[in-house]
Amino acid sequence: MVESFSARYVSLHVRISNRAALSLYKHVLKFQVDDIEPKYYADGEDAYAMKKDLSHLLEETSDTRQFIENLGKSLFADPQLQTEESGVEEKLDKLTLNPTVCDSDDAAS
Repeated sequence: MVESFSARYVSLHVRISNRAALSLYKHVLKFQVDDIEPKYYADGEDAYAMKKDLSHLLEETSDTRQFIENLGKSLFADPQLQTEESGVEEKLDKLTLNPTVCDSDDAAS
Protein backbone atom coordinates (compact mmCIF):
# COMPACT_ATOMS: atom_id res chain seq x y z
CA MET A 1 0.00 0.00 0.00
CA VAL A 2 2.84 2.35 0.79
CA GLU A 3 4.68 1.65 -2.45
CA SER A 4 1.62 1.59 -4.69
CA PHE A 5 -0.52 4.33 -3.17
CA SER A 6 1.85 6.29 -0.87
CA ALA A 7 -0.51 5.39 1.98
CA ARG A 8 0.27 7.14 5.26
CA TYR A 9 -1.93 4.84 7.35
CA VAL A 10 -4.21 1.83 7.10
CA SER A 11 -7.50 1.54 8.95
CA LEU A 12 -10.06 -1.12 9.73
CA HIS A 13 -13.08 -1.84 11.92
CA VAL A 14 -13.40 -4.66 14.43
CA ARG A 15 -16.53 -5.77 16.27
CA ILE A 16 -16.33 -4.90 19.96
CA SER A 17 -17.18 -8.54 20.74
CA ASN A 18 -14.37 -9.93 18.53
CA ARG A 19 -11.65 -10.26 21.18
CA ALA A 20 -9.44 -12.51 19.03
CA ALA A 21 -9.31 -9.98 16.16
CA LEU A 22 -8.82 -7.09 18.57
CA SER A 23 -5.89 -8.87 20.20
CA LEU A 24 -4.33 -9.70 16.83
CA TYR A 25 -4.58 -6.16 15.47
CA LYS A 26 -3.65 -4.42 18.71
CA HIS A 27 -0.88 -6.63 20.11
CA VAL A 28 0.58 -8.43 17.10
CA LEU A 29 0.08 -5.99 14.21
CA LYS A 30 0.33 -2.86 16.41
CA PHE A 31 -2.86 -1.08 15.34
CA GLN A 32 -4.22 1.59 17.69
CA VAL A 33 -7.88 2.03 18.62
CA ASP A 34 -8.74 5.41 17.09
CA ASP A 35 -12.45 5.61 17.88
CA ILE A 36 -15.59 3.61 18.62
CA GLU A 37 -18.23 3.62 15.90
CA PRO A 38 -21.68 3.18 17.49
CA LYS A 39 -24.01 0.72 15.73
CA TYR A 40 -21.48 0.19 12.93
CA TYR A 41 -22.75 -3.28 12.03
CA ALA A 42 -26.20 -4.15 10.66
CA ASP A 43 -27.08 -5.99 13.86
CA GLY A 44 -26.41 -2.80 15.86
CA GLU A 45 -23.08 -3.84 17.37
CA ASP A 46 -20.44 -1.15 17.86
CA ALA A 47 -17.02 -1.34 16.22
CA TYR A 48 -13.53 -0.26 17.14
CA ALA A 49 -12.11 1.97 14.40
CA MET A 50 -8.42 1.07 14.31
CA LYS A 51 -5.45 2.66 12.55
CA LYS A 52 -1.83 1.82 11.90
CA ASP A 53 0.62 4.57 11.00
CA LEU A 54 2.68 3.80 7.88
CA SER A 55 4.50 7.12 7.52
CA HIS A 56 7.82 5.60 8.63
CA LEU A 57 7.51 3.05 5.81
CA LEU A 58 6.83 5.85 3.33
CA GLU A 59 10.15 7.44 4.31
CA GLU A 60 11.97 4.09 4.03
CA THR A 61 10.41 3.44 0.62
CA SER A 62 11.54 6.85 -0.59
CA ASP A 63 15.07 6.19 0.66
CA THR A 64 15.09 2.75 -0.99
CA ARG A 65 13.92 4.19 -4.33
CA GLN A 66 16.69 6.80 -4.20
CA PHE A 67 19.25 4.10 -3.37
CA ILE A 68 18.13 1.93 -6.29
CA GLU A 69 18.17 4.90 -8.68
CA ASN A 70 21.71 5.76 -7.65
CA LEU A 71 22.77 2.13 -7.82
CA GLY A 72 21.30 1.82 -11.31
CA LYS A 73 23.16 4.93 -12.47
CA SER A 74 26.41 3.53 -11.09
CA LEU A 75 25.81 0.10 -12.56
CA PHE A 76 25.13 1.30 -16.07
CA ALA A 77 27.97 3.84 -15.92
CA ASP A 78 30.52 1.13 -15.05
CA PRO A 79 32.70 0.56 -18.18
CA GLN A 80 33.24 -3.10 -17.23
CA LEU A 81 29.51 -3.66 -17.57
CA GLN A 82 29.15 -1.75 -20.84
CA THR A 83 30.07 -4.58 -23.22
CA GLU A 84 27.94 -5.66 -26.14
CA GLU A 85 27.58 -9.19 -24.74
CA SER A 86 26.47 -7.93 -21.36
CA GLY A 87 22.68 -7.70 -21.24
CA VAL A 88 20.45 -6.23 -18.59
CA GLU A 89 20.00 -9.65 -16.97
CA GLU A 90 23.75 -10.02 -16.49
CA LYS A 91 23.99 -6.54 -14.98
CA LEU A 92 21.12 -7.22 -12.60
CA ASP A 93 22.67 -10.56 -11.61
CA LYS A 94 25.59 -8.58 -10.17
CA LEU A 95 23.28 -6.85 -7.70
CA THR A 96 22.31 -8.22 -4.32
CA LEU A 97 19.35 -6.40 -2.81
CA ASN A 98 17.55 -7.24 0.42
CA PRO A 99 14.19 -5.46 0.18
CA THR A 100 11.96 -5.13 3.20
CA VAL A 101 8.69 -6.95 2.63
CA CYS A 102 5.55 -5.77 4.34
CA ASP A 103 2.57 -8.09 4.06
CA SER A 104 -0.89 -6.69 4.42
CA ASP A 105 -3.91 -8.96 4.58
CA ASP A 106 -7.45 -7.81 4.16
CA ALA A 107 -9.11 -8.21 7.50
CA ALA A 108 -12.58 -9.57 8.02
CA SER A 109 -14.13 -8.85 11.37
